[in-house]
Amino acid sequence: MADWLSGWIDWFINLSTTWPLWGKVLVVFGVLAGLAGGIGALISFWDWTIGGAIKREKARKAKAREAAAQAKRDEDLRETREAAEATKSDAAETRRMAEDTNAKLAQVLAALDAQRPAGAAPPDPAERERRDAAVADIVADPAPAAQSAARAIAAGDIPAAVATLERDARADVANAAEKYRRLGALVREFDTAKARAAYEAAFALQPADFWTCIELSRLRRTAGDTSGARAAAEAAGRAAGTDREWSVALNDLGNVLVAQGNLPEAQKTYRDGLAIADRLAKSDPGNAGWQRDLSVSYEKVGDVLVAQGDGPGALASYRDSLTIRDRLAKSDPGNAEWQRDLLVSHEKLANAGDDPRSQYLEIVRILRELQSTGRLAPADKEWPAEAEAELAKLSK
Repeated sequence: MADWLSGWIDWFINLSTTWPLWGKVLVVFGVLAGLAGGIGALISFWDWTIGGAIKREKARKAKAREAAAQAKRDEDLRETREAAEATKSDAAETRRMAEDTNAKLAQVLAALDAQRPAGAAPPDPAERERRDAAVADIVADPAPAAQSAARAIAAGDIPAAVATLERDARADVANAAEKYRRLGALVREFDTAKARAAYEAAFALQPADFWTCIELSRLRRTAGDTSGARAAAEAAGRAAGTDREWSVALNDLGNVLVAQGNLPEAQKTYRDGLAIADRLAKSDPGNAGWQRDLSVSYEKVGDVLVAQGDGPGALASYRDSLTIRDRLAKSDPGNAEWQRDLLVSHEKLANAGDDPRSQYLEIVRILRELQSTGRLAPADKEWPAEAEAELAKLSK
């Protein structure tokens, strides 16, 4: 290569003696053009062979990456759609199951309501709440015994349901107390003997359970066992864990003392419960449950004062109770239980001699409204006619 270049240089120098300058410039440009063409040819060859291959490989890889990314996007989209469909299906199934459970619950509750004796007074709201909770627990329990009992109740075969639940409670030692309570709450409104047996069993297993003590005290008192009722009420007082529970225990103990004829002690006990209920109601004026508790305490104090011959004192307590109940009823006109509480207050005031005719005018008005809107409890179906008759008598 060096010899070749050296020969060219020598040839070019020798031209100086024979060629003019412009000729030598043309030669130089010709040589440079030849070199440039060669280099261009080499570059084109590189681009067409090795360089082209590299570009084509890069393009292929880029296309492969894009295809993989698109496939991933398609897969993600498919999974998202499948997940959405599954969620939609699960939601529909959950909704269907909830509707089935609610329908079954309504059927069981209706069957239990039909067992109540005609003319029986409506149950205490707290007792009804515990019954409804027990029924909901049974209906929602997937265990064969619970489902069998729910079917039996819905079919009106209460004895079969009770027998099933009793067997289940005896077999399940760890949860027996709770299952006996559930059974007791279930039958309490129409079979107090069976309910008492269930709560006695629960009490034997868990004597420090507050509501077991309360229910047992009430059932013993209903059965005429006032000594046993007092023992259970006192046990409830020892088991009370909150001020409200302590107030409830005092009221139940007062009920037992009234049944035993011990009015002075009952009066003191009721007033102790009233003091607690009053404190709770003042601490949270928006708590409707505590406001109602206070109205019940005033009513119980009034009942004892009537029995003791203290008419003015009884009227004062009944009016305090009415004031609370009137406020609650106006705050929720659709609440039939609060309307009934209002009826009871007006009736007690009438019986205590506080303008009986005016009281019965209000009683008849409320009863007509409850009857016309279908909210009158089946147990109260005779009350409107009785109230109308009493009003007619007072209007003569």
